[in-house]
Amino acid sequence: MLFLLCALTLVLMLAACTTDDPEEERGSVTEQWAYMEDDKTPCLKLYEDGTAAFREARFTAGTKLTKYKSYEWTDTTLKLTAEDGTVTEMRYYDTETKRYLYQKLTYDFYKGDDKDTLIGAWIRDNEWSFQFSDKGTFLEDGLWAGYYTVGEDHSIKLVYDTQGAFPDTTLYYSLENGKLILDYPFGMVKMTN
Repeated sequence: MLFLLCALTLVLMLAACTTDDPEEERGSVTEQWAYMEDDKTPCLKLYEDGTAAFREARFTAGTKLTKYKSYEWTDTTLKLTAEDGTVTEMRYYDTETKRYLYQKLTYDFYKGDDKDTLIGAWIRDNEWSFQFSDKGTFLEDGLWAGYYTVGEDHSIKLVYDTQGAFPDTTLYYSLENGKLILDYPFGMVKMTN
């Protein structure tokens, strides 16, 4: 009985010394980024062993990071490869102080004449929305208005009416089965390790 008690104590001590924290298994963080609106919480971590962890922009603190087996920065994209081999590719661009990472957002057709064109009202999660008129004006989330132009590369350039509130922004879009899929840029700042 004493042997069993000693063995059980040893197993419990070993279990207490091991970690389930995948970050410790990966080694040091070589680079990490946070969304501008929450610059204290990492949304992207890149590890010295070539793995990564990423959280999409959801504006909710505490959402867990998704692990990826590898990552690659190119001049224009970030590629994240999941354990099953699925690759998520997001374009980005840099300014002097920020990196804007494009993420896919899907909006459902809400109202208008033709769901196969950009013109009309689109809604996402019953709170985010876009309205595009045939006169070249837009309304984002029912709050921010301005003018837009569409490029041959399926880009949408937004010029906001409110001076200084938002810089001119370029989105990319596609239309599929009554859905508007936007590549929307979310601003990130590099965190110090």
